[in-house]
Amino acid sequence: MKSLDGDSGPVSEEELAAFADGTLDASRRSAVEAAVAASPELATRLAEQERALAAVTRALEATSAQLALRARIEQAQAARRRQRRRFSLPVLGGLSVAAAAALIAVVAFLPGSSGPSLASAAELTTRVAAAGAPSPAAAKLLDLSVQGLPFPDWRAKFGWKATGTRRDRIGGRDVTTVFYEKGGKRIGYGIVAGKGLHVPGGGTTATAEGTTVHLLTLNGRRVATWQREGHTCILTGAGVPDATLVKLAAWHGVGAVPF
Repeated sequence: MKSLDGDSGPVSEEELAAFADGTLDASRRSAVEAAVAASPELATRLAEQERALAAVTRALEATSAQLALRARIEQAQAARRRQRRRFSLPVLGGLSVAAAAALIAVVAFLPGSSGPSLASAAELTTRVAAAGAPSPAAAKLLDLSVQGLPFPDWRAKFGWKATGTRRDRIGGRDVTTVFYEKGGKRIGYGIVAGKGLHVPGGGTTATAEGTTVHLLTLNGRRVATWQREGHTCILTGAGVPDATLVKLAAWHGVGAVPF
């Protein structure tokens, strides 16, 4: 298993693959993130991993599976990730090509797509920031929006400071993420362009400030999702309590944050 040296120690290809798809153990995530930030070579290899993973995801989401079949596909993906100690799916090579071909074959005859799955959109909110944080704009808002829907500024009210952003495209949709940090923890807040995404069953709901927030565990991570003006919003944060996710998600800022 090839390793690449970073300022925080050697980083293996397997770790980069796990970092790219959000399955890297929490005890290594900070070290790998720091190594990637400090090493252009590691950053390039991580980008390769993410492109390969995106290609497989696009193949799955090019058309929309019936709900039962999509659930079986996602269960198979989760099982494959648990075996990645032996195989690294996103590595460009025979396995990823075969996996992509298999997914293309599965979805080729399914009905048309209405966008990415909630799980794949949520995964984007766990990745590394690709740009700096937006500046504060009007009271309680940041100077960044998606189709006219601005991100909230939580620093004054809750102590969560915006620290970075990234923009991705998946399943034909743009997903913009703002990252916030507080007390050594990080939250990713994603807004998906276009109409709301399907919310799978199996979770729970909570209501705050008149907003219903769905809480689910998707691919091993805790996810809060809700809608603002018909757009799907997503919050993820390792080790962040559900109650905190709900409070942040539903915060209207006394009407300053549009819903």
